[in-house]
Amino acid sequence: MHTPQFQSSVLVDGVTYTYEATFSKRKATEQDVAKHALQYISKKLKDESCPLIHNNRLQEFTQQPSIQLPMYQTVNEGSMLAPQLRSIVLVDSVTYTPEATFSKRKAAEQDVAKHALHCISKKLKDEGCPLIHM
Repeated sequence: MHTPQFQSSVLVDGVTYTYEATFSKRKATEQDVAKHALQYISKKLKDESCPLIHNNRLQEFTQQPSIQLPMYQTVNEGSMLAPQLRSIVLVDSVTYTPEATFSKRKAAEQDVAKHALHCISKKLKDEGCPLIHM
């Protein structure tokens, strides 16, 4: 009698993760691939210093009453072949511009969000109003 062997994949945020191991039970292989996907994603976020957090935190901050959502603008200060992208963000009528440039728009937006959060946090702490917890 042949024992069935299962192998699973999981799709997370548009990326498919497949683990090579096979199991005789479907649930075991699904749990195993989910575990490996989580480990990979956690390591990637740790290695990248959780870049997605900055945009999310800035958006959460602006969801307070009377503060408009952040508005990003990205400009290429390089060429099409060697882009040097710098993003600026407008938050609560203040424009934030970081010093660094990046080859990817997403990285530039994360950097300006991090910069804006740092400036806003410093201002709020200086004014004795710690609304953002870093």
